[in-house]
Amino acid sequence: MAVRRQYLVIYDIADPKRLRRMDRLISGYGYRIQYSVFLCSLSRTMKAELENEIRQVIHFYEDQCCLIDLGELDDPADLFVVLGKPLMKIPKITFL
Repeated sequence: MAVRRQYLVIYDIADPKRLRRMDRLISGYGYRIQYSVFLCSLSRTMKAELENEIRQVIHFYEDQCCLIDLGELDDPADLFVVLGKPLMKIPKITFL
């Protein structure tokens, strides 16, 4: 079984059409945390595929996408302390 790592994927896309494409793309790989912020559980192969697909969507001088490696985690809910409105689709969240 391939080892999966958790990534925080954050993007800022200048063009509305590319923004919608990016949103659909990242939605296929992870859970939305906020509007342009996703948590993705990716194998090495999946990460390479995602990076390649992102390169096909963004304009390098206008847009930005960051993949932040959060390491190996058994339960993504262990990452969160949520204040205010609860997150959707993330199991076992501890709300304060």
